Amino acid sequence: MQKLGRSKPTLDEEIIVFSYLKFIKPIVLLIFLVNKNNVSGDFYNHNPPYMKKLLLVLIVSVTAICNSGAQQYAQFSQYMVNPYLINPALSGAEDYVDVKMGYRAQWAGFEDAPRTMYLGGHSPIGKPHGVMTHKGDDHNWHGVGGLVYRDVTGPTSRTSAYANYSYNLQITPGSGYGINHKDGIRASLGIFMGFQQYAVDGSKLTTEIDNDDALLSNATQTKFVPDASVGAMIYFRDIFYIELSAFQILANKLNVNGLGNEFITEESRLARHFFFSAGTKQEVSRDIYLIPSILVKTVGPAPISVDLNTRIDIQDKYYAGISYRHGDAVALMAGLVIDRRYEVAYSYDITLSDISRFSNGSHEMILGIRLPPPFVQRNADDWF
Repeated sequence: MQKLGRSKPTLDEEIIVFSYLKFIKPIVLLIFLVNKNNVSGDFYNHNPPYMKKLLLVLIVSVTAICNSGAQQYAQFSQYMVNPYLINPALSGAEDYVDVKMGYRAQWAGFEDAPRTMYLGGHSPIGKPHGVMTHKGDDHNWHGVGGLVYRDVTGPTSRTSAYANYSYNLQITPGSGYGINHKDGIRASLGIFMGFQQYAVDGSKLTTEIDNDDALLSNATQTKFVPDASVGAMIYFRDIFYIELSAFQILANKLNVNGLGNEFITEESRLARHFFFSAGTKQEVSRDIYLIPSILVKTVGPAPISVDLNTRIDIQDKYYAGISYRHGDAVALMAGLVIDRRYEVAYSYDITLSDISRFSNGSHEMILGIRLPPPFVQRNADDWF
């Protein structure tokens, strides 16, 4: 249970708090209006030090949903390892069933900081492979998959579940056929459809002021909303790719049970997130590849976020990389693929923003397995 004291914050803490205040207004309302009849103006007027410290805690609580008012979708550093997290068009693009589970602990050392867990997988359906490819074939196929993830930040949590479909089509003819076939330029269109459940647990918020139990409800307030995301990708084998995706396109309201509609504003909707990414894979030496890439993220009212990434792959078994997220963090990552089936990856974010004074960085871990795909036109003997 979070216990809040009366210690006076420093000037720097006040600057950080109030610079975020305009973005976290909807969540402040959400917490304090759970029992709205008991909240009076005197609370705000007579407890300014308490309010500043409470808002500092709320910054962390809000981040998993808003990340400074805008990052409602969870923050990930290992989208280079698992790009399916930011684009549903990726399903079915591989020659195998790709299943991954991950865990992210953001801002380690910060009490009640964001934690994200997920499990997802996708598979091609009807993808030609090996000797089953024929000259003149269009080589189009389908992709299916699913993703479940959960964010927990202090008293707030979000659980999401999605089903996924994609269609992968040929843009330019490939070369060769049979075991010598190589794809040309291809495109894939995909969609996530599912729901999100938001929750605020009032029992996890207590204060050291009078009548705090009356102020904050012990009940958990929840809200289910339908959700959908779409994505597109153009790629040429593993040489280059360009991707565009839009998340939370329905922009549903978050009217948590127990709060009246009078408190729901445009800021209380699910914010639409837009992702643009591009990258290339170049051989620099035998079995050694360099993979530079860029990711641009935008969601109002936050400024555009840009990630610059570089990854090096050795023999398609070992890889390491670095990512720079402008004004926020530098991520270091490494991973390996065992027996072409099992994958392990780890990354560590070095925080560059003002949060670094309170945090020891962020950790992210991925475990993956690759399985032979079902319903695929292929020679069963040439997989693995």
